[in-house]
Amino acid sequence: MMKNIAEYFSPAEFKALRITSTFETGKPLNFGGLAGDFDGQGLSFGLLQWNIKSQTLQPLLKEFINLSPAKFAAIFGDHAESFRDLLLNKSPKEQIRFAVSINDSSNHVIKPWNSYFANLGKDPDMQAIHIRAAKTRLRIAAKYIPEFGFKTERAFVFLFDIVTQHGPNWFKIKKRDKLIAARLSQLGERRTSMCATDNWRTRTSANHNDEKAVMRVIAEILSATVKPAFAKNVLDRRNIIIDGHGTLGKRYFDLERDFGLSDDIIRS
Repeated sequence: MMKNIAEYFSPAEFKALRITSTFETGKPLNFGGLAGDFDGQGLSFGLLQWNIKSQTLQPLLKEFINLSPAKFAAIFGDHAESFRDLLLNKSPKEQIRFAVSINDSSNHVIKPWNSYFANLGKDPDMQAIHIRAAKTRLRIAAKYIPEFGFKTERAFVFLFDIVTQHGPNWFKIKKRDKLIAARLSQLGERRTSMCATDNWRTRTSANHNDEKAVMRVIAEILSATVKPAFAKNVLDRRNIIIDGHGTLGKRYFDLERDFGLSDDIIRS
């Protein structure tokens, strides 16, 4: 594993990455995290569970092919050439069909592919690619801070977790996305009722409790605008960050004790 990973990030960024990677993979900084098609994404891999269906994983694998072709060939062995061709020359539909085909009936990635990805996660070059991709998401999360008038480390972690789980455009209208439009509408209505004004920046700058109130509204709206099967997970995950503790699945989290999460103001 790469050494001194923390040096690539600010303290708030590193906390966000450790917390969200734990939510995503079960362990902090789990570069080899691998999940099958339980969520319809075909296959998800890495620190932040980039996946085949949304085409977030393919760019990372292509970058590894370009930077370290010999390592790619060694890691994927007899399947290296066909997998390379799939990534570079086949359509997204063909890629997702392949990803689904290497799942068993319980949506776990089968051998030898699970071993391939385990070895890929150990490779320092691939880990460096993960870090660069994570930095991109962290920058996107930071851009949302002024949108809501947020100021604290907790709010930054909250936004990064959303960007990771729901995508960078979770709050941006893109290609007339009805889901995101519904979020915008609901958020505007709740904002108005909370603040009696369309500008909640003055409210959130007042104290941490007000900031948490806005985060809770966002959490509720996100939970209400995902597939029902994932609604509880989404709400629980957001509330753990807001409250600093709570249970996700069968696991109890204490984010202050285990990750040092605080309400400190982020300094630019």
